[in-house]
Amino acid sequence: MTSFEQDIKPLFRPGDRDCMLKIPMQDGGNLDLHNLESVKKYATLVLLEVASGGMPMGGPEWDRQQIKLFAQWIIELYPA
Repeated sequence: MTSFEQDIKPLFRPGDRDCMLKIPMQDGGNLDLHNLESVKKYATLVLLEVASGGMPMGGPEWDRQQIKLFAQWIIELYPA
């Protein structure tokens, strides 16, 4: 089973977090990539962005294993 703290949070570098905190989401919220509830709320959007190469901004694109790990975390219903 995947874990947010051990598997997902480390996928996001501090610069990724800083960047996303500055961008307001469509619902007026902000995406904090180091916060479980925030990433759960926007998980589908994050998955679409990393799979398309649109995220992380300014950094290397995720490889297939990283994308697969994030998708597995969603399938497992976001374990902490």
